[in-house]
Amino acid sequence: MEMRFLTLEDRPLLERLLRENPYKEIQVAFQRLDPEKTVQFHADRILRQATGPDSPVWVCQAGNRTGILGIQPSETHSQFFGFSIFSIEPILTYNLRTPDKEEALQRVGDVLEAKGARLVWARCDENEGDLNHCLVQVGGEYCGATVRLSRWLSASPRPEGSPNFRVRAVQDEDRPALRDLARANHTHSHFLRDPNLPRERKPDVFPAYLDRCFGHKNRPFLVAEDSSGKVVGFSLLLCPEGQEQRLGQTIGIVDFIAVDESAQGKGVGAGLLAESFDLMERQGYRLVELKTMLDNVKGIQFYQKYGFRMLSAELHFSIGGRSGRWP
Repeated sequence: MEMRFLTLEDRPLLERLLRENPYKEIQVAFQRLDPEKTVQFHADRILRQATGPDSPVWVCQAGNRTGILGIQPSETHSQFFGFSIFSIEPILTYNLRTPDKEEALQRVGDVLEAKGARLVWARCDENEGDLNHCLVQVGGEYCGATVRLSRWLSASPRPEGSPNFRVRAVQDEDRPALRDLARANHTHSHFLRDPNLPRERKPDVFPAYLDRCFGHKNRPFLVAEDSSGKVVGFSLLLCPEGQEQRLGQTIGIVDFIAVDESAQGKGVGAGLLAESFDLMERQGYRLVELKTMLDNVKGIQFYQKYGFRMLSAELHFSIGGRSGRWP
């Protein structure tokens, strides 16, 4: 199999692979994305990556079958955990045969080892069944699956909160309470299941993430408090700009939602969701999207109760860590 660096001249090839990707059809159809704008958006992103100094992308050619593989350093996570972390992204290998996928991953692994990667993350669509096997073959350890759910904001039913709790905009003095809530109540995550991450640092992953998001214009927080003023839950939203031009659609994202264990089942989550919907609608979004872990059964049932539909699932793998080398 031939592997060479992706260049700007490969754009037609890249666009074709993106256009024919069978694992995005449900999302594109349900969210009514503009198919061509979506292809152009992802092609632009991958080509920008390919021109970066430390994020190569390769064209993998095996006969008349073609795939795309790339790697990116995860600077934020590397800094947080104190060692070099990379991710294998993008992965467009649906057109390759299983032995070719394994060979491509091994060769990318040689590059990662030469770069000193201590840990490598990879994701694959659940429907590309042989790819998860290939990732295991190169030393990947399964860390769980995330599901993408979405609904139209104008659809029914609408969530309704409880009058016993008030939802408001976040204030700076809420930060310690938000950190504590995230640390204690956000327990469904592939980070927490990654056997190659230091156990003592895992509880602080999400509090640190909240700190990075705090104060950003496009990352609004909403806080739920009880009658005594105690913070019992919060939501963190992602409100991207320029989506109409890039995707032909507007999609707000519920990036994070956490409710104190003592307040669960009392309408706090529904109230946060309702206010999140209202905020997104005021900003002109038509759809809302979120991700959660596949084994978060209660959470998925809660979202489906309010009209969310499952669009896709991704499997997460962690490679390396124990020996500090690609296996």
